Amino acid sequence: MEKEEIIGNWAEAHDSEHCKFDRIPKDKQVHWDSDICGLMYLFSKLEQGDDTEFAASHDLICLPVPKSLTEDDFVYLLRCGLHWDSEFDCFGMYT
Repeated sequence: MEKEEIIGNWAEAHDSEHCKFDRIPKDKQVHWDSDICGLMYLFSKLEQGDDTEFAASHDLICLPVPKSLTEDDFVYLLRCGLHWDSEFDCFGMYT
């Protein structure tokens, strides 16, 4: 199964976690602002060799997907307000 398909399954399974920043324990939050927390956490997961290209489409910023992304990481990012964009196979943030 392709990574994008696995992540798509996670997106369906954890849809109710989107923007539930209060479910992340304070000691696990890397920043007090949910958007910044999500970006900092995502960037901390990127490794050398990961695709780090960014793109934008109208009011959407497409962010890179770390190769080492786990389901727990995915839920963390959803709780911070990032969402999975299946059209572009990327994490998205609205501007």
